[in-house]
Amino acid sequence: MKQPLRPLGFSPLISRVLALLFLSGCSTSLTPQNNLTPLIPEEIKATYRTDQEQRRQLSSSWQIQGILDIDHEEEGRRNRIEIESRPNSSLRFRIFGPFQQVAFHLLMDPQWLQLIKPDKREIIRVPATMAGMHYLTGYRLNPHHLYHFFMAKAAPLDGLPTLTAKGVQSTTQQGERLMIDPANGYLLERWQGASQSDSPYVGRYRWATPPLESAPPLPTELAITLPKESMTLRFILKKWHLHPADANAPPFAIPAGFSIIDSPQ
Repeated sequence: MKQPLRPLGFSPLISRVLALLFLSGCSTSLTPQNNLTPLIPEEIKATYRTDQEQRRQLSSSWQIQGILDIDHEEEGRRNRIEIESRPNSSLRFRIFGPFQQVAFHLLMDPQWLQLIKPDKREIIRVPATMAGMHYLTGYRLNPHHLYHFFMAKAAPLDGLPTLTAKGVQSTTQQGERLMIDPANGYLLERWQGASQSDSPYVGRYRWATPPLESAPPLPTELAITLPKESMTLRFILKKWHLHPADANAPPFAIPAGFSIIDSPQ
């Protein structure tokens, strides 16, 4: 059963924000950034900054066991998935079939995406770009975003935080737009561009209530909507394993005896 979003509650900070909102007569509807009135920006920035500093201190070696739901207007799939991370910004995705066989095996590092095909004993390799990801998977998603998405990491805030009906909206120094829970600084949504419909992706998070036993808590669900594909990749993150930090951890091993095929894009 899917967990609801963590309620905002009525912390002292939220009470002050709501009081200012009612006194000013501002609407809480989600409207463009430049039409919203900034409210207590430094306190909200500090809450977000504290949460992000704690996330950066977590180990960069981790494993997730969960479920991947692919929601598409023409078809949908649901499979067990394992995702692993290494400190050198590497990820390994393994999706399992109905008989628990590995049906999809993708390695990602800052330079390459490598699709392992055991039946043909070959590895299809493309540059780690959005075009490369689309070539291998059919999804127009920048692979470098994924490394930070799962742990809900984002860049420092640049724009003024503003209150909306969904939470606090702001912009990072890298131009990404965020929706933040003002009670704790957790990410609720993330996207690029002036609106979510124009963004190449829209990421939405769910958090356990009460929070999972980690500092900071880790998300229980990440849904990545790709507007151009009319598709949502919903990662249900059931089990997190944080491994001891090791900057010298080896990269993911390439199967021996497999041919590497560099494909054009």
